[in-house]
Amino acid sequence: MEAGLQALADEAAAAREALARGEDDIGLENVGPRIERLVKAAMQLPPEDVAALQPLMSRVRDDLQGVSDLLGEAIEAENDAANDDEASDNGADR
Repeated sequence: MEAGLQALADEAAAAREALARGEDDIGLENVGPRIERLVKAAMQLPPEDVAALQPLMSRVRDDLQGVSDLLGEAIEAENDAANDDEASDNGADR
């Protein structure tokens, strides 16, 4: 469980850094099912074990949220650029 969380935390941090550098390939393949498996495994742990994993789970959450935020910003910037191009093209036709 801890090894799986650590691997996901490392991958999420690397994805966040890659995205911040503007890279297209950020990894995180099949992240949804992996998170589901880890959550199910965590739910089977005794409370004291879950408490010990809390900092690592928080790190995974924060890094995945960071990836989501950066993706949202990139999509918004791309949409803005497309809208600007369309407005320029429409203005040139007049």
